[in-house]
Amino acid sequence: MDIEEAMQAALVFAVKTAEGKSFEDFVTELKFKTSQSPFNSSHYNASAKTWAYLPPIYGAYLYDAVYQFAVASNNSIAQLPPAEQNRTPSGQEIFSQLRDYTYEGIQGYTTDLDDNGDADFNLTLWDIRNILGKALMVPVADFQSTYGNSSGNGSKKVFPLLVFRNNVTKIWVGGSTIPPKDRPRCGFNNELCPPPTEKQKG
Repeated sequence: MDIEEAMQAALVFAVKTAEGKSFEDFVTELKFKTSQSPFNSSHYNASAKTWAYLPPIYGAYLYDAVYQFAVASNNSIAQLPPAEQNRTPSGQEIFSQLRDYTYEGIQGYTTDLDDNGDADFNLTLWDIRNILGKALMVPVADFQSTYGNSSGNGSKKVFPLLVFRNNVTKIWVGGSTIPPKDRPRCGFNNELCPPPTEKQKG
């Protein structure tokens, strides 16, 4: 058995790849900004080869974090009573704007913050497909956030839903489009198929 045959059943979950025009523009601007003060770096501007380098994704994470903090701060100020418009909102007031919150990130996809202010991971499912005679890892599905009933404190409940991309169907080992069962019919220890009783034997 070669490695390609052995990997037919492999599925890989990975953080969704940044994409889209907004991310491309962000990368271009980031490269220009690094050559200016206070960075004064020539890392991306030294040659055509270095310009092609993709900056670490942490730059996009930082951009989204600062941008959303600014939006939450402005929203907090807008909700202050007229007599308090000149004061700085408290951390608790700002944080309240980041709970049960959805925004379009610079990476080109939607990010959901739950009632604790934690971001739900945007995950992509990758599968090995035979394309023009070569085994390649290709994205076949994405987890999308769906909303269920509210929790006891009135916040939204977010549930991940695996959605296959257009014109893509998961092909399991052997060519089946139906997922395999997660256990044998009688269980791993035959616990679901008790032996027949004496009456049944007769």
